[in-house]
Amino acid sequence: MLEGKIAGCVASGQLDRAAALIHSRHHWQRFAEQLRDSLELQAEILKLARTDTLLCRCEDVP
Repeated sequence: MLEGKIAGCVASGQLDRAAALIHSRHHWQRFAEQLRDSLELQAEILKLARTDTLLCRCEDVP
């Protein structure tokens, strides 16, 4: 959504507003990177489940 706002501001000549939004985008990109790094699954965890591992007993979802 922010990318669309930046594009709209640039297209309509609102360069000061676009610059402010670009700064905001950098903030959210850093946040997303930190979140991704914090929640990244370790390789060992990815090896725990096999194709026949039952993940949800109540709905019988493998």
